[in-house]
Amino acid sequence: MQIRTAFPYETTCEDVRIPLPDGTRLYARIWRPVTEEPVPVLLEYLPYRLGEWTAPRDAQRHPWYAGHGYASVRVDIRGHGNSEGLPGDEYDATELADGVAVVNWLAAQPWCTGKVGMFGISWGGFNALQIAALAPEPLKAIVTVCSTDDRYDNDVHYMGGSVLGVDMHAWAATMLAFTCRPPDPAHLGEEWRPLWLKRLETLQPPIHTWLAHQTRDAYWRHGSVCEDYSAVRAAVLAVGGWHDPYRDTVLRLVEHLPGPAAGLIGPWSHQYPDRGLPPGPAFPFGNDADLPPDQRDEDAKSACFDFPVPKDGPVEILGRPRVRLRLRSHAPRGQVVARLCDVAPDGSSTLVTRGALNLSARHGRDRVEPWPEGAVEDVQFELNAIGHAFPPGHRIRLAVSSAYWPWIWPQPGSAGFTLHPDGSTLELPVRTPTTDTITFAGPEQSAPLNVVLPEPEQQRPERRIVRDVAAGTWHLEVDPRYGGTRVHPDGLEFTEDALETYTVHERDPLSARTRSDWTIRLHRPGLGWDVMIRTRSEITADAEDFVTANEVTCREGDEIVFHRTWDKRIPRTAG
Repeated sequence: MQIRTAFPYETTCEDVRIPLPDGTRLYARIWRPVTEEPVPVLLEYLPYRLGEWTAPRDAQRHPWYAGHGYASVRVDIRGHGNSEGLPGDEYDATELADGVAVVNWLAAQPWCTGKVGMFGISWGGFNALQIAALAPEPLKAIVTVCSTDDRYDNDVHYMGGSVLGVDMHAWAATMLAFTCRPPDPAHLGEEWRPLWLKRLETLQPPIHTWLAHQTRDAYWRHGSVCEDYSAVRAAVLAVGGWHDPYRDTVLRLVEHLPGPAAGLIGPWSHQYPDRGLPPGPAFPFGNDADLPPDQRDEDAKSACFDFPVPKDGPVEILGRPRVRLRLRSHAPRGQVVARLCDVAPDGSSTLVTRGALNLSARHGRDRVEPWPEGAVEDVQFELNAIGHAFPPGHRIRLAVSSAYWPWIWPQPGSAGFTLHPDGSTLELPVRTPTTDTITFAGPEQSAPLNVVLPEPEQQRPERRIVRDVAAGTWHLEVDPRYGGTRVHPDGLEFTEDALETYTVHERDPLSARTRSDWTIRLHRPGLGWDVMIRTRSEITADAEDFVTANEVTCREGDEIVFHRTWDKRIPRTAG
C-alpha cells in the first residue's frame, strides 16, 4: 500500500450542514481541491457516522480524490451521526429522496461543475445504486461496491425464500445498537441531548419489520433495482469480492443495465479492495476466522455426489451453478441446501459456493405453496456466483442437505426429503481456461488518520464452537471484531464490543436460538461526556411464530436516560 501525501492539488476540508426541502439539515464533510475552477463532486452517503465510525476509512480516500481534482463529500443520513431528523428503515423512501436532494444541492454549488458521482460500499453502494434508479439529472456515474440489486434474495435477510439465521439476526442486532448512538456535543453543542432522546423515543428493532415480510412483496421490491434496470441512466462500475455475499449483483448489473456498465470481482471480502484485507464468508469482513473450515464434517451430514476433474487440465467455472433436484417430501414445509465443494486428493473439502431453497417458494419467492404430502417434484435453483478453477486430480462435489444451521433458519415440522439422483442434475458455468493475466498498479491511499488502538486486556476467540455430545447441543460464539477501542485525534474515545451466539439441539429444529449483545461507549474526557449503550437481541421460534426479544439501555454518566424492552411474536408465514 502506497501512502500519498503530495497530490496535484492542495486540498481543504470543512464541515457543513446540507439543507433538505423539509428544513432538516444533514451533517457533511467536504474535501475540495484548491482551485478557482469548478470541479465535479463525488458523494458517499451513509448512516455510519463520519465523526468517528468511518473517519479512518474516510481519511484513506476522500482527501485522495480531492487531491486529484474532485470535491469529495461524505454525508450522514438523516437521524444518524450529527445529522438532524429521525432514523428510518434501511433504504426507505425518505432516505432515497434525501439523497436525491443532496445530489441536487451539491450540483448547484458554485464550486461544482454540475456533475455528481456517487460511490460507496455495502449500505453506501446500495443507496448509490437505488438513487441512480431515481435518475437525478446531475448524477452521471456511480461506483457501487459489495451491494445488491435484489433486496430480498441477495441481501442479509432471505435466500431462496429461507430466513437467513446468522445474517438476519446479526444485522438486525447491529443496526439496533448503531441507531442508539448519540450525536456528538463537540459538533452539536447542547443540541445533542434532546436530539438523542427524541431518536430513542421512536426506536423500533428492525427485526420486527424484516420478519414481517417473509415473501418477496412490495416491501422488498422497493429499492430492488432488478425490478427495472432501465431506470438507471448513470454509468455504473460494480465491484464485488468472491468472498462477499453480494457478488451475484455484479454479474447481473453488467448483463442487464442499459447504459455504460462494467464489473470487477476479485479475491476480496466485504471491504474496499484497496484495504488489502484477507478474504473471508459467513458475513465476511476479512477477519482471520471468516473462511469456512474443511467441509468434510458438513459433507458427512449430506448426500454427496463426486465428479472427477480430468487429468489433462483444470475445470474453470465463472457464473452461477444451477441444480435441478427431484425430491419426495412427506411434510408441507422444508428446505434444501446445496454446496459445491473442491475435494483434494487428500480428501480435504473446500467450500466453493452454496445456495438454498425454501420448498414452499419453489414456484416463486412471492408466494407460499406447501408441498403436497408424499408428492415427487423437480425443483431448481442457482447457487451463488463464483469464479473457481478445480485442479486436475481433484473432485467436484455436490453436497445436498435438508438443514444448514445457523446460515439458514430451520423449518418446523420438516422431516427432510428423499432425493432421486436419476432425476437430478448439476449445471456448471464452465469457461475455457485462459492464460491471460490482468494486472493493476498498486493501490494508493491518503495519509491515515492518527487513531490509537489500545491493546485489549483479553481477546476472545473470533469463532468458538462447543458441542455437548451427551446433550446433543451445539453452541457457536462469534466475535465480529468491529473495532474494540479507538482513540481519535480530537480526543474522542470510542469503544465497541459485540458477541453473537447461536445454539441448537441436533434433533430439534425448534430449539434454534440466536442472541447478540452489544456495548458501545463514547467518551470525551475534555468535555466530561460519557455515554454507554447496551443492547440485547434474541430470536427463538416455535412451529407457528418467530419470537423476538430486544432490550436497550442507554446511560449518560451514571444516569439511565433510556430503557426499553420489546417482546414480539411474528407468525411464520413462510420462514
